[in-house]
Amino acid sequence: MIQFPPMNGGSETSGARPGGRVLVVDDDRELLETLGELLRDAGYHVATARGRRSGREEAERFRPQAALLDIRLGSDSGIDLLGDLRSAFPELQCIVMTGFSSIDTAMEALHRGAYDYLQKPVERLHLLSVLDRCFEKIGLRARSRDAHMEAERQNERLEALNERLREEAARTASALEDLTRSQERFRLAQRVGRIGTWEVDVGSMRIWASGQAYRLLGLEPRESSVPLDELLDLLRASERVAAMEALQSLITEGGSVDFEYGGMGRMDGEEVWLDIKGEVRRGPDREPAVIVGTIRNITERKRSELALQRLNAELEERVARRTAELEEANRELLAAKEEADQAARQTRHVAEEMGRQLRTPLDNLISSLDKVLTQPLPAAASARVREARTSADVLRQLLARALVNRLPPRG
Repeated sequence: MIQFPPMNGGSETSGARPGGRVLVVDDDRELLETLGELLRDAGYHVATARGRRSGREEAERFRPQAALLDIRLGSDSGIDLLGDLRSAFPELQCIVMTGFSSIDTAMEALHRGAYDYLQKPVERLHLLSVLDRCFEKIGLRARSRDAHMEAERQNERLEALNERLREEAARTASALEDLTRSQERFRLAQRVGRIGTWEVDVGSMRIWASGQAYRLLGLEPRESSVPLDELLDLLRASERVAAMEALQSLITEGGSVDFEYGGMGRMDGEEVWLDIKGEVRRGPDREPAVIVGTIRNITERKRSELALQRLNAELEERVARRTAELEEANRELLAAKEEADQAARQTRHVAEEMGRQLRTPLDNLISSLDKVLTQPLPAAASARVREARTSADVLRQLLARALVNRLPPRG
């Protein structure tokens, strides 16, 4: 058994270890137990094994962070086990222990990936110091890996944010482009669609209207505002009252308003239909300030709607008339069908009765011929009787088929 020499003055650093996992592999049972006890007292989680194969199996089960490996493991080599473990667990830190003062063995272990090597007898403070440095390296690697992963996550988040910013910028640019096109389409629609705009100042009840709005009303365009009553006078009395009530409700309750007036007489004598829409806008004090809206000539649409209504009424009348005709024809058809069914039943009854009347004498004839054939007859007479018997059978079969094919179906 390898003895641990006493400490050379000073005291062992006995603070709590990080609780790391250490695998110890040595073919010396007593040393294995001693190292295990020492490391557990120092705060490590320890697993032990006594050979190359058991060391690999224990590593698979225990998943150590560091390993203490004896160079000689009976007939096996700790250097070979070092290669096995480093191949299976690239992050595993391995420390080899040797009782030989061969620098070549130590260099080979370091070349194969060992973190450090210890010579037996192993000094306790030196062992714990090497393990402390080993776990500091493990911790640094873990923190570096975590920092790298966090940096990657931050980069991914930044890239996602940049992508969202690019998408938002693209959407904003597209929205601005759409807005520009919408404004152009609106101006074009005003010109082509003959849509006018208007604005009423709630305080003064004066109205400003676009040139197109005046033209739709059959008036000459005006540059300045006019009293609202001046334009409302163009409406019929009942329509004027309804318009004033709607405007008053719009001012007091907010929202929007939609007038649709028909048969309005313009100054040029033409009667038109107008669609007037408006909504209230409030000032900084949240009180109604202005009413803005549009005016549009819908005469052609209204004429089309009225024509369509007339066509629908005519179509409904025609459908009702045709439906009545069809119902009458259907009643007549049902009556004719009933008469046909009754005639068919009578025909079947007559046919069946005639069949019975024809079959009876024919059956009697066949019966008589059968009796004659039982009597002794000359050959020539017997042949004629048999021929008659055969002809009677044929006639009976023909009669049966004729009745089947000619009789109407049963009702």
